[in-house]
Amino acid sequence: MITCRGILEIESRVFRTGISAETLMEKVGRRMARVILRDHPISGRVEAYLGKGHNAGDALVVLRVLKQEGWQVSVKLAFPETEMAVLTRKKLRELGELGSDHGFRRGPHLLLDGMLGIGTEGSLREPLLGMAEEMNERRLNSGARVVAMDIPTGLDADTGGEGAVVADLTLTVGIPKLGLVADSATDFVGRLELIEVEELPLPEEGDRLISRQFLRPRPFSFHKGQAGRVGIIAGSPGLLGAAALACHGALRGGAGLITLWAEKELLSDLRAMVSPEVMIRELGDDWAEVCQLNPDALVIGPGLGSDCSDSLFRLLEKNQPPTVLDADALNLIATHERQDLLGANILATPHLGEMARLHSVEGARAEIAR
Repeated sequence: MITCRGILEIESRVFRTGISAETLMEKVGRRMARVILRDHPISGRVEAYLGKGHNAGDALVVLRVLKQEGWQVSVKLAFPETEMAVLTRKKLRELGELGSDHGFRRGPHLLLDGMLGIGTEGSLREPLLGMAEEMNERRLNSGARVVAMDIPTGLDADTGGEGAVVADLTLTVGIPKLGLVADSATDFVGRLELIEVEELPLPEEGDRLISRQFLRPRPFSFHKGQAGRVGIIAGSPGLLGAAALACHGALRGGAGLITLWAEKELLSDLRAMVSPEVMIRELGDDWAEVCQLNPDALVIGPGLGSDCSDSLFRLLEKNQPPTVLDADALNLIATHERQDLLGANILATPHLGEMARLHSVEGARAEIAR
């Protein structure tokens, strides 16, 4: 994650190496278009709402590529063409003739938000405010889907302060901005996808939360015993779905041996719900059998219930492996004020209410964590 100031400094260093803004714009726009074509293989209609900066230039490159792929494209300008940045005007000319709107056309209907990018402050003013409201109205009432270039117009890229354009998909460039993952930004950002650009490296590789190197290709001789042992303590009467979903997540993550522990009366129902690869075992009162398995990682809490605090605390007080604590495990820690158990090998996954109970304060989860 990075601030606006950070990404602008990186861009400045890149430009000093001789890489031009147009080179980056072409690469970014083409990769954005590639995502849209992947999600929408049938050509349709796309209209770009444009400001006057390079954010609009990115959108124009996307339009040009989609036009070449048979899409019906159009633009709506917030400002006269003469007020656009020089490079953005060039991309508008390269788009060529737009043709006429022939009415209904099969395929998707997309609106590109290319009005404002990062570095803007304060509330939106006309004409951008009116155009943002129009986009939102069309999204709600005509079924159009909104794709934001880098960041939804009006959203604060550092804090996630409320924006104006509500996007279904945000294609952020190079490095995710802090504001995009703020709780207050969720309803504006929609699905977030990173457009990787080699010329915009992360400040430190350690800051990359997800990368292609995270899950390396496995050799053909690889077997399940080498893929890690995951222990899951989850589920209680009426809350078996949480346990099943946790098992599914461990399987999708590539774990080789997965063991689900639950109360005896739940085992038959769980066997019918989870994948056959998952081993299911009875959970004793003291949870001693969990440590005996010697797992590489633990997941504790989904649908667990509230009657096992002593067993949970005894387990966490031991030198347990890296552990994900979720849901009821976090609620038990908050209720009994055992936040001291949240050590360096614990990954807590609270929602807003759980976060507030853990820390007795209100606010965005990221800010509380900091």
